[in-house]
Formats: sequence, structure tokens, C-alpha cells
Amino acid sequence: MGESNTLLYFIATIVILHIIAGIAYLVYKIGTAEPSPALAEKEELEEASASQVKAATK
Repeated sequence: MGESNTLLYFIATIVILHIIAGIAYLVYKIGTAEPSPALAEKEELEEASASQVKAATK
């Protein structure tokens, strides 16, 4: 029997699929994550100050 690289290709395919699945999972988790309370508070403060600026310029 000649030398075959089938096992090498099989293992390489599994490793590559594992990496792709891991990246896809991380993208999913980042995309569906709830914003941190500090970030939400910062956004509320920015909205409040923007509305105050609008009210002062009227």
C-alpha cells in the first residue's frame, strides 16, 4: 500500500471546522450580548445632555 494523506486531511478539516465554528460562536455571542450597565448609563447621560442642549437652544 502506498502512503496516504487521508488521515492528515481528515484531521486538518476537523481543526479548520472547529476554528470556524468557534469564530461564528463568538460573533453570535458578541452580537446578542446585552450592553453593560455602565454603557447603558453613559448613553442615558448623553441623551439627557443632548435633550438639555436642544431645550436651551429653542
